[in-house]
Amino acid sequence: LIIADNQVPYIDIVNEILEVKKRDIQADTKELDNQIDLLVYRLYSLTYDEVLIVDPGTPITREEYKS
Repeated sequence: LIIADNQVPYIDIVNEILEVKKRDIQADTKELDNQIDLLVYRLYSLTYDEVLIVDPGTPITREEYKS
């Protein structure tokens, strides 16, 4: 299995989610989910306004998205 460098952040976050859920299946991983969302939005070069169309309820602020 070959893993590209740009895949590593996704893999790290997913592994962290799995570890948290292994300890407590009911654990809140929303913050980690939001990190994946942010990576995907940036992967597709979405503007913040486009993010709001895709996910109107996103907890990611415009400032967070631009940083």
